[in-house]
Formats: sequence, structure tokens, C-alpha cells
Amino acid sequence: MTATTFMTPTLKTRTTDALMRALHGLAAAMETYADSHDRSAQIEALQDKSDAELARMGLSRDRIVHHVFRDILYI
Repeated sequence: MTATTFMTPTLKTRTTDALMRALHGLAAAMETYADSHDRSAQIEALQDKSDAELARMGLSRDRIVHHVFRDILYI
């Protein structure tokens, strides 16, 4: 007896493509979360510094967030 497959090559390709897109989307979301979590720690560390320490770094307290996100926010 011969085994019969019910998935045509086109359906199999579409299913695989859809799964790959979903996995890429999930990976991108996880990367965004990890990146933002890391930046939150940077912001907290800078906020814990004194104004004098920030000044030595060339920062003011109101520019901490801009400094941390300077590579993606052009403000």
C-alpha cells in the first residue's frame, strides 16, 4: 500500500513560509524586549548618579533618556 500525502507542494511551501514569518516576528519582538530592558537598566544607573557625576560625563539629568536612546531617537 502506498502512503498518500495530502499537502501539495504549494500548501507545504506556504505553511513553511508562514511559520518562518511568525518565528522571525517572535525573534524580533524578543530582541526589542531585551534591548529595552537593557536600556532601562542604563537609565536607572545614570539616574542614580549625582548631578556632578553627570556633569563630568557631559550630561544633564533631563537628557539621560535622549543619551541612552541616541542611536534610535533623533531628538
